[in-house]
Amino acid sequence: MSLKIKFDATVLAQACTEYAAEVERDIKNSVEGLSRIAYDKMRDLASQELESTRKIFIDNLQSPVQLADGVWIISLGEKALFIEEGLAPGFDMKPGLLTDGEYSEKTGYRYRVVPFEHGKPPSQASESARELITKLRKGLKEYNKKEGNKVKIPWKTIERNPNGSPKLGKLHSINLPSDIPGKGNTPSLYRVSIYQTMVNGNVRRDITTFRTVTANPDSKDKWIHPGIEAKKIMDEAADWAEKEFYRTIYPEILKKWDK
Repeated sequence: MSLKIKFDATVLAQACTEYAAEVERDIKNSVEGLSRIAYDKMRDLASQELESTRKIFIDNLQSPVQLADGVWIISLGEKALFIEEGLAPGFDMKPGLLTDGEYSEKTGYRYRVVPFEHGKPPSQASESARELITKLRKGLKEYNKKEGNKVKIPWKTIERNPNGSPKLGKLHSINLPSDIPGKGNTPSLYRVSIYQTMVNGNVRRDITTFRTVTANPDSKDKWIHPGIEAKKIMDEAADWAEKEFYRTIYPEILKKWDK
């Protein structure tokens, strides 16, 4: 998908017939600057309006490129099109998820284990993911209060051995009370796994659940996306850029040459 920024400099230059060539030149030069302003505007809108998909959009937004004299284009990579254009409810996620899947000799169907990381910063998590994280933290607190659970499981605090060294590997696997999402089989907070690993000299703590997606026909109604609202960030930036041109840039050019 792309946004083309172009203004008819020839027509606009007729307002200053004596300096038409100069006006046309300034307008074409200003379009380049406007394309870069529009690009920055898209990044700003993405930062303000997007959450979990913000990085995907910004990483796939390409800097302005000149197509012709006075014509500039800003493109959005295919991986981010679903953010701009949205997804209709009922989108089957299984074909995409199973692209890198493996075949099960037992069932004869392709499958893949999908990890869900619950330790992302709020700015990188969707609303539903944040709600699940809230339930997870509450569930851990209740788990720690139960009689018989001698091991207390912290949320983010690094767990250590008696000698002070960090515990490494898979530390816990627990089931917490939770609802079954959609047409799934497993409550959302069952089989919560907690790991600690050493990464570049620092201890990394991950809280993850794993779910299996399969091509088995019995799963045809599972892993169906509820849909995503189209954000139309590029359209919003295009409208803003056009108004900005006629509100500030064009009047300044006319004022410069209207002698």
